[in-house]
Amino acid sequence: MMSRTRKNHPASFKAKVALSALREDAPISELALKFGVPATVIHRWKREALAAMEAGFSGKLEKATTNQEAQIHELHAKIGSCRVRERPRSRSLPQERCVKVSPHTAQAFHEPIA
Repeated sequence: MMSRTRKNHPASFKAKVALSALREDAPISELALKFGVPATVIHRWKREALAAMEAGFSGKLEKATTNQEAQIHELHAKIGSCRVRERPRSRSLPQERCVKVSPHTAQAFHEPIA
């Protein structure tokens, strides 16, 4: 069996189909055949278009935009106030340890290499 790929329609196409459905020029079943989109999708796009129009006329879109801008400003302020450490401590890095070394071995470490 071959799997179907999901179609991603551009916003302009969705608006065109939803506007046709809102005008009620033709039944939804005819619009589905005309545009090649299932009737349930047309119904959903019609509902979404109506909700967006209601939000636009009630001023909810402006409030949402203003609220988002305020949140962005607040987050930028938080980011600016954060301090970045030069060398973050990590548990995965080994800690310095004291190791006992014999005098002969210690001398070998301090002698210059020729």
